[in-house]
This record gives sequence, C-alpha cells and structure tokens, in this order.
Amino acid sequence: MKYEDLKCFANKLAKELDCGKSSLRIFGNDGLFLDEEPYESDYNSTPNNSLTFATTGGDGVHFGFVTEEGTFGVDSAIVMTVPMNFGNGNVIVGASLKEFIELGIYFGYFDLEQLSYDFETTSMEIDEAKERKRSIELDALSAEFDLKPWKNARSRLDELREQYYHILDIQDE
Repeated sequence: MKYEDLKCFANKLAKELDCGKSSLRIFGNDGLFLDEEPYESDYNSTPNNSLTFATTGGDGVHFGFVTEEGTFGVDSAIVMTVPMNFGNGNVIVGASLKEFIELGIYFGYFDLEQLSYDFETTSMEIDEAKERKRSIELDALSAEFDLKPWKNARSRLDELREQYYHILDIQDE
C-alpha cells in the first residue's frame, strides 16, 4: 500500500459517503487524520529520520515513515511519536504502511498512544478489539485493501521494536 493509494481511497470514500468531511479527515473519528504530504515534524521527540503523514488529533501524537536518506517507500517502517511521554515517546507500529493500518483496523488509531504508557495492557486490548464493531470508514478501508487484523499485537510489536527501533535517529528522548 502506497501513501498515495491511501489518500486516493480516502478521497473516493469521502465522496461516496457525502458526509461533509474532507478526504484527509475521513478517518478522523477513528483517530487517523491524514496529511496532504509527509513532512518533518517540529517536535523534539520525533526521530530525525521520520516524515509525519498523520496525527491522532490529540496531544501532538503523530505517525511517520522511517526514512532512509530522507526518502520513504512501501516498505518503510512506521513510527508513532507521543511527544507528551518524555523518555518513551516512540513506538514502531508497523513494518509498512499496510501493516500499520492493519494494527488499528479494529482498535482505531487514537488510543494507540497508550502503547507508550502501558504497552502490555494496550497490546492485549488491541487483540481483544477484534470483537468490536468497526466504523463504516474502517470497514470500507479494510475491504478496499484486504486488511487483516494482527494475530498477536504484543509479539509483533516486540519484533518490530527489535528490528527497527535501533535505526531511529532520536534527538531528545
């Protein structure tokens, strides 16, 4: 899944639902506000090698592509930055954009920030969220990209931390 594909689908969905929301805000009720283009965040806790592409809409929490030499692609890892959690504000939440979107496809994206505060409880809640009814928007997103929820969030998040955390260029954490 490319970022452009996600934005194009958001645009299509906003038109179909005719809900008065801009395409970049169509997943906002689920805590995923897309940005027009990825950009360098001003937060000190954001890794220098990250380009922000979305926010949750709360407390500066944002999601970014982990870049190599300033570029990102379909296989770029995703980092969540929680600026208010000093010292533990970055969590790798996907090995790719698709995997990240799958992480929140039932749980949503707003409460993912709790991973930085209470990793164990939140990762269990993510797994339990598969019993929840999803929003119309997340149902449509899941169908469009054939998204599957993670089987074991804690295990996969541990793997991602081991695989990617060391490459984050963090200036102040």
